[in-house]
Amino acid sequence: MTALRMKLTTLAFLLAVSIFCVSQPAQALTMGNLDNWANRAIGGLGESNTATYGQTFTLGEESSLDSFSFYVQNYNITADVVDFKAYIADWNGSNIDNIFWSSDAYSTDNVSTSEFDLFTIDINGLNLDAGNYVLFLSTSELFDGLSAQAVLGIVDDSFNQLPGGLFYMNNGDDFDSLFSDNWAPYYNYYDLAYELNYSQGPTPTPEPSTFILLGLSLLGVIGLGRKKLMN
Repeated sequence: MTALRMKLTTLAFLLAVSIFCVSQPAQALTMGNLDNWANRAIGGLGESNTATYGQTFTLGEESSLDSFSFYVQNYNITADVVDFKAYIADWNGSNIDNIFWSSDAYSTDNVSTSEFDLFTIDINGLNLDAGNYVLFLSTSELFDGLSAQAVLGIVDDSFNQLPGGLFYMNNGDDFDSLFSDNWAPYYNYYDLAYELNYSQGPTPTPEPSTFILLGLSLLGVIGLGRKKLMN
């Protein structure tokens, strides 16, 4: 009977540990360089100039992306504001193959012309495998025939503190060329001034039914043990 009790105790312990392990939250992390930004900028994102800017980055393991922040300033809003969308795609070193996420359309109508504003876009938990990616801003799908430009904050990364880099495409309203033409690096040592909030290794959170099933299984094992002990 002692041996059976030990087996039941061990099984109950393992079930409890499994419940504890699967319910642990993923670790919240931040990637970026906003603290190193020194008011440098690149322009201009917009219909009359460069339609697409992108920051490449690397994920070392499966991750869940939550939000993305960057500095932007309106260069001139006398004619129009800049309408753009944000995208996340895989990065093959020259261009993109697949887009995994795109935002709603945004506008710089509330962005200052005299100072930079921090612009944050929610990604809402996009799960990505380990690999190389690019998060880019593009006006290509939103051309309206009016000229406007915005400038973006950038950081000199000459010491390669971050993997990845800043790339751009003068692709106008030809969005498909982002998949076929080579993007140009911006001097090979600049990054977008950005912050990417994400969590590493998304941990599944069990549904209530999972806990119920585990609990019933544990009760069943205990009941079976009692029955054998009584016999």
